[in-house]
Amino acid sequence: MIPIQTMVEENGTKRRGVVCPPNERLFGEHGDNENLALVVFAGSFRAEPVPEKQLTVIGPENAAAQKRFCDHSDGKKRCVFYDEPDGAPACLRHGARHWEALHAPGIGRVPKELYPNCQLRTYRIIRAASDYGAAVIVCPAETDPKNQADLASARFYLHNDNIEQQGFFEEIDFGLVKCYFSGLADGLGFGGLPDQAFSSLKEVQAWLERSNEAVCTRRLEEFELKEYGRILSPAERLIEDLGCPEYFLDMPAEEEEELISTLSQTLAQLQVENAPLLIKLKQALENLAKAEVMKGREGFTASLRQLLEQYS
Repeated sequence: MIPIQTMVEENGTKRRGVVCPPNERLFGEHGDNENLALVVFAGSFRAEPVPEKQLTVIGPENAAAQKRFCDHSDGKKRCVFYDEPDGAPACLRHGARHWEALHAPGIGRVPKELYPNCQLRTYRIIRAASDYGAAVIVCPAETDPKNQADLASARFYLHNDNIEQQGFFEEIDFGLVKCYFSGLADGLGFGGLPDQAFSSLKEVQAWLERSNEAVCTRRLEEFELKEYGRILSPAERLIEDLGCPEYFLDMPAEEEEELISTLSQTLAQLQVENAPLLIKLKQALENLAKAEVMKGREGFTASLRQLLEQYS
């Protein structure tokens, strides 16, 4: 028989799961116990009997319960499989007390992910550039920088706009973290940090993007006040942007579609509200469509001419 707490893969479906202790009721419904294994697959917290010949052994699961990831104080986020039988954290998910834990009364979450993704992780931004284009994140959020045990088990991530292919984040070691707190990184500036923990890196990314947008807007307004003596309207900013054809040379297709949609809405609005500014915007569109550097962007320039015809 395949030992409990062994990670397996189901042949054909490629589903991965972990073998848990036998259950007489389930085995009784499926015949010969010796030829079956009870497996909890990723995406489920309940086991299902599977013929052992349909399983490929991956290796031991080696789940390591950690209080900071498994036992959050509000109760609702406490894992039902978490226990401290001898005063030390233990995972009962695929151990001898699996069924007892699963059916125990009380509030708690029943994770459907395999270890280590089953653990509830929290994140905190501990260093950010002044424009939020770069940031250092620690997991878990409550990591104490003065506690060596905390630092040894913590994970650190670098956010950078230049690592988009990795989802804007990459895991880094503590040595690189220290570099971002040294004088070597002073050129990045220092952005204000949020007094909150995040439940995912996706939430961290959303907060950084909002913060970056706010900084960019503030800097743009400061420039406009200095250059024009006032803050420009969205339509006036569009006209300024259209005056720089090089900006549109490598624009991705999805951004082109968004720009065309914005231009169409702005033209419709100006047609009703501001005829002089409408004339300026149409002239900027015509100049962009005729620009020498735009000769290789026939599809984009055709969309611009279509807008001009629509609002002629």
